[in-house]
Amino acid sequence: MSERPRSAGVEAFDRDGAIAEAAQALASTRRGLFEMAAGTALGLLAMAPPASASDDEDEEQDDAIVNYVLALEYLQASFYTEAENLGALQAPFSEQARVVGSHERAHVVALRNVLGAAAIKSPTFDFHGVTEDQQAFLRTAVAFEDLSVAA
Repeated sequence: MSERPRSAGVEAFDRDGAIAEAAQALASTRRGLFEMAAGTALGLLAMAPPASASDDEDEEQDDAIVNYVLALEYLQASFYTEAENLGALQAPFSEQARVVGSHERAHVVALRNVLGAAAIKSPTFDFHGVTEDQQAFLRTAVAFEDLSVAA
């Protein structure tokens, strides 16, 4: 008897490490944000103006944050598109996947437009058969949505 696909963590699907790379860039941005916040608090306490990042640094941090969100949107758009193309989902889930997939693809377009040339390229994902099994698909879809909301 063949084993049914199970839902897995994002790292299992992230073939070229794009989401991990975007998260790493975001981690350094968060660290900088916390350092700046601490510096601001100390500056206020000392009644001295806090040091601010240059416009270039601000733009790089913004790009890192938006690229992380873009990487997650690529993941979701690819996930729903693959499920739609395979046709393994039964109604009403097939229709829900079509609707949510169209939203995810629109998010990708919008974020790429915001980032312009700074946008990361679309990664390659391997969903290990999760898009071919309705129950595994549903569990993974919920996990992806939770991940997006948490991000």
